Amino acid sequence: MVAFRAVAGAALRSWSLDGAAVPDDVSVVGFDDLDLCEYVTPGLTTVAQDVAGKAITAMRMLLDSVETGELPEEPVTMGVRLVERESTAPVGGQPARRRRP
Repeated sequence: MVAFRAVAGAALRSWSLDGAAVPDDVSVVGFDDLDLCEYVTPGLTTVAQDVAGKAITAMRMLLDSVETGELPEEPVTMGVRLVERESTAPVGGQPARRRRP
């Protein structure tokens, strides 16, 4: 499951209350890699992005468009980085333990 950070945190708590084990029964991945992701239990695996870099790129594109009167023709792709923590099981791997009956 991939979720926005607030939903991912709520999902971790909800599954825990329902008796599901994260990551043994379900893996959870958030987005934006806030500091909070390190401190929830289990630590939330997240996708980190360069927010400042995106803002700078968008502003440059906007200013260029204002100056030239033209819109950019090519899409801009910016990379992201996966920050692995304890909320995900290995890809294709077996869970560390079985779910309780």
